[in-house]
Amino acid sequence: MHILIASPYLPWPMTEGGRVAQYRTFEALRDACTFTLVVPIYSLEEEINAKKFAETFSNIRVKPVRCFQIIPPPTLRTRARSFMGRLSRKLFPPPPSPPAKPVEAGPFYPFYCLNPDFLRTIEEEFVKGCDIFQAEFADMLTLGPLMAGRVPSLFVHHQLHFIYARRFMEASGSDINARYINERIILEEAIFLGSFDSAIVFSEVDRRALKEFCPQLEVNVSPFPSPEEPVPAVPPFDKPVRHFVFVASESHRPNADGLSWFMKNVWPEIKSRLPDASIEVIGKWSLPAQASLPNHGDIRFAGFVSDLGRALQNKIMIVPVWVGSGIRTKILAAWSAGCPVVATSVGSEGLPGKSGEHFIAADDAPAFASACIELSQNLNKLSRIAANGLELVQKHYSLAAVRRTRLEIYEKLLAKKKAEILKAGS
Repeated sequence: MHILIASPYLPWPMTEGGRVAQYRTFEALRDACTFTLVVPIYSLEEEINAKKFAETFSNIRVKPVRCFQIIPPPTLRTRARSFMGRLSRKLFPPPPSPPAKPVEAGPFYPFYCLNPDFLRTIEEEFVKGCDIFQAEFADMLTLGPLMAGRVPSLFVHHQLHFIYARRFMEASGSDINARYINERIILEEAIFLGSFDSAIVFSEVDRRALKEFCPQLEVNVSPFPSPEEPVPAVPPFDKPVRHFVFVASESHRPNADGLSWFMKNVWPEIKSRLPDASIEVIGKWSLPAQASLPNHGDIRFAGFVSDLGRALQNKIMIVPVWVGSGIRTKILAAWSAGCPVVATSVGSEGLPGKSGEHFIAADDAPAFASACIELSQNLNKLSRIAANGLELVQKHYSLAAVRRTRLEIYEKLLAKKKAEILKAGS
C-alpha cells in the first residue's frame, strides 16, 4: 500500500506536538506501508532536516519543495551602495514615521493559497501512482477539491479548527476582524472537509464534534503514539515534589497565553505557600517572548531537551490551555514518564482518563493553584495518578495499538472505494 501525504510541516526535528505526532505515527507504520511525503521548506536548515528525516525511514520518500530563495553574497558594488545608504540616513535622518496602526487579533486562518511548486509536486507524485492521498493539518484542507474523485482521500485533523476559532473568540473577545475570520473558518472548513472520503481525529470527543459539524463525512478515531516510550514502572515518590514543568514552544499562541495566565494568576499563590517551588519551561522561547511573561524571572527556560522523559521525572506537569482541540502530546509524554499532570478541562480534553484518577483538572486560578499545591505534598496521590496515567498510555498509545488501528482505517477506505467502483460499473 502506497500513500501520498501532503503536510505543511516536516516531522523533524521533533520540537512541537504536531511534528511529534507525525513522526511517531510513521514509526508505528514502519514496514507496513510505503509513503511519499510532500512538504514545503523555508530554509537551508529545513532542507538538511528533510534529508536527515528521509535517512531515518527506508519506507518514506521525502519530496521537500523549496519555498524560499537563496540570496547570493553581496558584491563589492552592493556593499558600497549599502554603506553609502547607511551614511546618508545617518547624516540626513528621515522624519519619524507615524505609529503603525495595530492589527486586530483574530484566530489563525489556515485556508491560504498553497505554493504553486508545492501543488505541481503533489500532482507529479500523484501521476506516479498511489493508493491513498492523505492530507494533514488544516493548512492542507484546501487540497480536498483538487484530489476529490481521483484517488481515495483521507484528511488527518490534528485540531478541529472551527472549535479552536470558537474558543479563541470566547477567550479573546469578538471584534469585527475576529468575527469575520471565525465565520469564514466555519463555512470553509465544512466545504473542504466534505471533499474528502474520510477523516481521522485523535479522540472520541473530536469524532462526535466533527460528525455533528460535517454529518456526511466518515470520521475515524486513530490516536498517534506517545512521544516517548513508556517507562516500565513509575519511579517512586518518596518526598514532596516542588518542581513544576510546562512543555511547549512560543510558536503556538494558546501555549503562550496559557503560560502567561498561569504565571500571572496561579504562580504567585503557589510560591507564597511553597517558597521552595520552581518552574521550568521546556521548548523554544525567544528572549522577547520570555520577557513578556509575568514573573518571568522565576522561570528557568530549558529550551529543547533531547531526553524529555528524563527531564519530566520528579516534576508535576502543568497544562493551563484554554484554546484548541485534539489531544495534548505533552500529557502523553508526562504519562509515559510517570509525571503527574494538572490541566484545564480543555487541556485534558479527549484523553481516556478521569480527573482525580489520571490527572487533576482545574478551570480557574484558585482551583489550579490548590490542585498543584495539594498534589505536590500528597505522596500517595502523586504515585497513584502517575501509575494510572502510565497504564492508560501503555494501553491506548503504544506503537502496536496505533499501527493496528491506522491500518484498519486504510483497508476500510480502500475497500469502500473498490465497492463504489464495482457498483458504478454494474
